[in-house]
Amino acid sequence: MYVLIESLIPNERMIRRETRDRIWESFLQKAVFLPYLLQRFREQLPENMDFYRIIIGGDNTSFDKLYNAYNNVYPNFSEFTDNRFKEYVSSVKPFKSCDHEWHKVKVHKIGDRHECRKCLGLAKEEDFEPVSN
Repeated sequence: MYVLIESLIPNERMIRRETRDRIWESFLQKAVFLPYLLQRFREQLPENMDFYRIIIGGDNTSFDKLYNAYNNVYPNFSEFTDNRFKEYVSSVKPFKSCDHEWHKVKVHKIGDRHECRKCLGLAKEEDFEPVSN
């Protein structure tokens, strides 16, 4: 969120919006390491395991309140992100050269998929050809 807010602050020199957007896009791609940000975010969560059960899968009312508050502040951003996530998951294909070891997984906001333990590719149930005897 900090980066999004910073991108709105006016420059000392006037530059075209396209140039400014290109600079911020390049910065986001090259300088912001999202796995690090995720790790730091998780480190800030309380160590109380009841809290984790609420957020991760038990009582989702607290998560729903947090999600709704976020959507009130940033309308349409979560929908955009969800759509990009779905596009990404659809693009994660298994390697053709892999001797797959499939297991069933549940992907958040997507549903059931089969994941290869070796190449980490994902497949839908309908992607598997029926076995003929």
